[in-house]
Amino acid sequence: MLCGTDPKDNPKARQHLTRIGASLGFRFDYFDDMRMVNTFRAHQLLHWAGEHDKKTELELALFESFFSRRENVDDPDVLAMVAGRVGLDETEATAVLSDGRYAEAVRELDRFWLRQGIHAVPSFILNGRYLIPGAQDPEVFVNAFTRLSDEGAIQ
Repeated sequence: MLCGTDPKDNPKARQHLTRIGASLGFRFDYFDDMRMVNTFRAHQLLHWAGEHDKKTELELALFESFFSRRENVDDPDVLAMVAGRVGLDETEATAVLSDGRYAEAVRELDRFWLRQGIHAVPSFILNGRYLIPGAQDPEVFVNAFTRLSDEGAIQ
């Protein structure tokens, strides 16, 4: 089930996301029994990847892994393999997940965003002031960036 959607709305939501993804060159490969998985481990790995300037690359690889390749991004072996795909050391990725060294940092970040009122995934905060909750059409982002540019917030 897509996070934040009613089961009866899933086909419509999936079609919407598939259309948006296709317009941006991304392939969503939804299937009938698809379920969201716990991403706590993935977020720990992302924290670690940030220390190696690979966070965005790993985020994109995890997104592709789950939505295009049908891989379980809660499985530590899959997570280590995906880390390897972006040039991170798989053995160290396994160690990061095994010892939980970033678990508390991820929990604290989660608490921070909940206190900010973030409850939808994805959510985007632009310039620290504008919240775009959930999956949106590209035009929503274009309009938001245009507004920020008009305000002089983007150079």
